[in-house]
Amino acid sequence: GRVDAPKAAVVAVTAGRLRSVEVAEGDTVDDDQIVGWLEDAATGASVALRAPVNGVVTTLNGRRGENLVAGAVLAEVHEISRLQAVLEVEETRIDEVVLGQRVELTFPTLGVRATSRVVEIAPRPLPPEAGASERTKKVRKFAVKAPIEDVDPRLRLGVAVKARIFTDGS
Repeated sequence: GRVDAPKAAVVAVTAGRLRSVEVAEGDTVDDDQIVGWLEDAATGASVALRAPVNGVVTTLNGRRGENLVAGAVLAEVHEISRLQAVLEVEETRIDEVVLGQRVELTFPTLGVRATSRVVEIAPRPLPPEAGASERTKKVRKFAVKAPIEDVDPRLRLGVAVKARIFTDGS
């Protein structure tokens, strides 16, 4: 599996020209912080584009002077304070996994262990990875999520995680 976090999008609420971008990828932002300014195409009014959550800007899709359509995503913000392990469980074993089961997480690159509980089981399988062999594509996997408490400051999005889900009731 891998380390991930919930994400939210900073969205253009109206069509217009991007007048400024106030953040860069990697910046920490607070909920409702101004991320950029848009000049409304219809009225010419300045419209603030605000961060929807506290977190880190992980993707920035616009530059000053660009035109955005209503609904365009200017930035993505990951809620780093809510890191979670996203585990991949093969379909032959997914029926053994239930909400609340204990999970032992190991982060091999950091030499760190943690415990958690299953909080979410995907209702449908993950899409096959790009470039995977035909044999690998036939093995369907489901995402299982477990929050990471007491986060080690070295943990980052995308870090590899190995897990043991205790399916025997322990």
